[in-house]
Amino acid sequence: LIDHPYYWHLSRFSNAHYAEGQLFILTGEDILLLRESEKKLVSLFSSIPLGIFTVNERGKIEETYSNYLGYLLGESEYKEKTFTEVLFGPIESSLTRCERKGIENITKCLNREERYFSELVDTFPTLVYYHDKNKKESGKYLQISYKPLCYDGVVKKMLVILEDRTTIVCAEKERNRVSLLEQQSRALYESAIRDPLTGLYTRLGMEEHVNRMVGGHNGGDFEHISLLLFDLDHFKEVNDNYGHDVGDKVLKKVGSSILDMIRQTDVAIRFGGEEIMVFIANSIENGYSLAERIRKKIESTVFQSDNMDFSVTLSGGVVGHEVNEDLADLIRRADKLLYQAKERGRNCICTDISEADG
Repeated sequence: LIDHPYYWHLSRFSNAHYAEGQLFILTGEDILLLRESEKKLVSLFSSIPLGIFTVNERGKIEETYSNYLGYLLGESEYKEKTFTEVLFGPIESSLTRCERKGIENITKCLNREERYFSELVDTFPTLVYYHDKNKKESGKYLQISYKPLCYDGVVKKMLVILEDRTTIVCAEKERNRVSLLEQQSRALYESAIRDPLTGLYTRLGMEEHVNRMVGGHNGGDFEHISLLLFDLDHFKEVNDNYGHDVGDKVLKKVGSSILDMIRQTDVAIRFGGEEIMVFIANSIENGYSLAERIRKKIESTVFQSDNMDFSVTLSGGVVGHEVNEDLADLIRRADKLLYQAKERGRNCICTDISEADG
């Protein structure tokens, strides 16, 4: 029996006769199996890469269950030290105000009803950068978990589990950094391929998107590709009569109107000062119909300058891309039709299909 550990229970026998004096009952509970289970648990904790210890009701470290704890915290002796001193002392200057408040709340939960733990646990620090004061660059990110150990609804101890998350956190930081760089590069690229005034693509944007469309037509991915080429009529007079600020407003409105009327798959480009191209994956007949709707929309738009109303018109040429036709030749054909529209009195659309001729 000596080899077996026991829990001893001493109780007084309250119904004893007065003449018999005080009677006590002593009973023993064999806890050999419990001790063996504890040893197995300690052995398991010692072999996994976690730092595990318990904090007693006075806030001091009572038991350590992991050989990995020394690696995480950089020391091996913890008994009777407060866990705040061991875990947060070395990084006190790096802690935020919220983290400091959370640490205070951990201490407040000890030796109090469990409900206090439930109310405050969300304020506890769960991820800290643990480092030596003199070697901040060689620290590690520790994830912290807290488990209350209660007796009669009161938190008598707290199990604290530390996990080294340095690799994961650094990988996430690097991924976020790369993502930010990609976003910044994309924003820079977008600013280069988008005209800031009209929102239309620039010539640089045309090289990417239009070459893809033309290549798709050459390869049979698109049945048709059409080009709509517009030019605002007498736009120099708008600038001369009303000023360049008003001219910019006109260009901005024309650009937004065109973008509202085309599909997302279509490509609208500010090709020159007041010259605009629209490439669509559609037939020349549909291209002519769209060009007419755009022309009428611009013609009906009223602009203002110094309480004076005025309107503008545009002329256009519409051509269909021929398989393996060079982009420069396609634009040259559209420009000839635009010139024809100007000669016909402006505010009209010309196309190389006679029945659709404006």
